Amino acid sequence: MNCNIVELNKDNIKSKKLNKTVLGIGIHPYDTSICLSAIVDRAMPVHGGVINVTIAPGQESYPTPLDKYFFGIVVDNGLKSQLSF
Repeated sequence: MNCNIVELNKDNIKSKKLNKTVLGIGIHPYDTSICLSAIVDRAMPVHGGVINVTIAPGQESYPTPLDKYFFGIVVDNGLKSQLSF
């Protein structure tokens, strides 16, 4: 998958004004942005790139670490989902 991240820029990252949320760390519910999740998981740089995605069964929850911001992206706990990636 090729992700082009146009919302991310130096000003948004420094000021944490991105207004995007990623649910979970490492494994995410299917309704979370794949490209932003890749940035949070440090699988892709903030300027975009190519990533591989594997669809997995859903989880009961998608926990997050204590630090809820990565590169200006809000990271929050996700609830039960039917599919994950």
